[in-house]
Amino acid sequence: LESKVGEVMSSPAITLPADKTVLDAAALMLKRKVHRIPILDKQQHVVGIVTRTDVFRALESQEV
Repeated sequence: LESKVGEVMSSPAITLPADKTVLDAAALMLKRKVHRIPILDKQQHVVGIVTRTDVFRALESQEV
């Protein structure tokens, strides 16, 4: 495929600050119907990605 990723990406990006909770991530995923959320530090740099599996595992390990 010759398409550039910038041509097929979702925009604007749905992101979350690193200091938000797992429940915040779960709520945003449900609201925006996404499976992954890039996580940003205070300088707005991507520091990681949280997936639905990450959220499920975190919730499973805690009493919610």
